[in-house]
Amino acid sequence: MLKGFRKTDSLYELESSLNSIQDNLFSLTCWQVIGPEKQITDAFLRESLKNKDTFFLTIELRQNCDLNQKEPIFIHCRNNHTLLKGKIKTQKKGIIKIQISNKFYLKEHRSAPRLNFLDQDYKIRIYRKQPMTEYKREDKVKLHDISLQGCGFMIHASRATTYRVDMELEIDKIAGVTLDFELLGRITHITPLEAIGKISQNSMLVGVFFHLSEHNINDVIEKLSV
Repeated sequence: MLKGFRKTDSLYELESSLNSIQDNLFSLTCWQVIGPEKQITDAFLRESLKNKDTFFLTIELRQNCDLNQKEPIFIHCRNNHTLLKGKIKTQKKGIIKIQISNKFYLKEHRSAPRLNFLDQDYKIRIYRKQPMTEYKREDKVKLHDISLQGCGFMIHASRATTYRVDMELEIDKIAGVTLDFELLGRITHITPLEAIGKISQNSMLVGVFFHLSEHNINDVIEKLSV
């Protein structure tokens, strides 16, 4: 894993990042490693097109250089902390068209390491606090990722209206491990997920930030990381 970055395959996140680059005219740094040489040039994004689950970029190089279509090309945007890898499809007079890999990197906002469980069927048990009442509703949801500072879980899009940003949650069971303390958190985002592997096209990712307390879930994370 690259320091300060997290790997993701969310097309929603990729599209948002590309829109940000294009709308704000952010500069790009492109490079290729060709033998012992590293070709580096500045560039800017002219166009991004989505065809089903694949993005194609049209990039204009600020300095014309000879790139190798057989080698991967890397694109970094310092302004919004995006790192992409792609394959050159065409190049002509400083204009290159690139097919972007479905794995890319974004800035890691959590300072603690994040474990991803996209391919495992781990569940967490949460309790949603109902507004204007002391009643709590229990849910068992699929764990997407976890760190000492927060976690992500998945829900079907049809249930998205039962959650909202800033909703307070309690978690008492993670991947079969019952916690001996009350883990409290707050929903920070609810984001659509694309069809990846076993994930339904109608899935949503719910991000949760854990409130600071004298407890932590380091023991649970250590068990999950084995």
